[in-house]
Amino acid sequence: MHGGLPVRMPLLGQPGLSHAFDCPQSWADQLNAWTPSHVCEPRARQGQFVNRMAMLPLGCMRILSTHGSAIQLESTGSGLAHLVMPYRGLTRWRVERHWLDSWTHESLLYVPPGPLQIENTVTAGVVTFVDPDALLQTALSMAGVHESSVMIKAMLSSPQLIPVQGVRNQRLAKVLYSTYQNLDLLISAGADVLHHSRIDDQILRLWVLLLIPGLHAGDDCSSRFSLGETGSAWVKTLATWIEAHADQPLALSDLERQSGYSRRSLQLAFRAHLGCSPGAMGEALPDAESP
Repeated sequence: MHGGLPVRMPLLGQPGLSHAFDCPQSWADQLNAWTPSHVCEPRARQGQFVNRMAMLPLGCMRILSTHGSAIQLESTGSGLAHLVMPYRGLTRWRVERHWLDSWTHESLLYVPPGPLQIENTVTAGVVTFVDPDALLQTALSMAGVHESSVMIKAMLSSPQLIPVQGVRNQRLAKVLYSTYQNLDLLISAGADVLHHSRIDDQILRLWVLLLIPGLHAGDDCSSRFSLGETGSAWVKTLATWIEAHADQPLALSDLERQSGYSRRSLQLAFRAHLGCSPGAMGEALPDAESP
């Protein structure tokens, strides 16, 4: 641990996923398969180029873990948003004509789809490429039916440096880093275990909490709709839906989208009407949001 955050990088020790490069062109060709770039080269002209890189497709996202020599990159964009976790050094991102400095152990970074430039002192980080619509839908499902979609869309339309100082963000960042590290254990357990873990949903939900702090503060204004006869009807309908899909790896976001209510509303309503949590019915609804 350094600065309260883990330093061990996930995926790089996984056979079949991780590859070592000593040729800048081979490395650039491999990287271009995921993020098309018209400039992709080492910053330093002297010294041997080295890089270890691992790529993992996971649900609606692609996870890239990389460590090696300093680089410079210019990309027109892949149509995917970037969720960036630095592990060492400084990386400068030029997005929408502004430079954003992402220092290790000080901030995380969100970059919406579009052109970008990168310069760094060392290549060391995990970048999650995600369908922006999937990120938006996860945020909307977490917010529940009574939150403003306009506000959420606006917050996801611009790049954000997310500071990891402060009790709340530091705790969420620790959980996020640990969740990525758990990928190694799940991969070792087999593809079926990885698929049924729905760790992709956990990762997206943690990023949403960091990107939109209001979703994690105060009482859920939709919880008052969880009780009473109306609440009983939709809880029973959702319980029936869960039972009908018991053969599938359901995530908490699936329940939120199906019902239109947020996590807090689901918990209150299920306990009030059925005497259990949604997770007790689904048997596989991991909740990594409480640091």
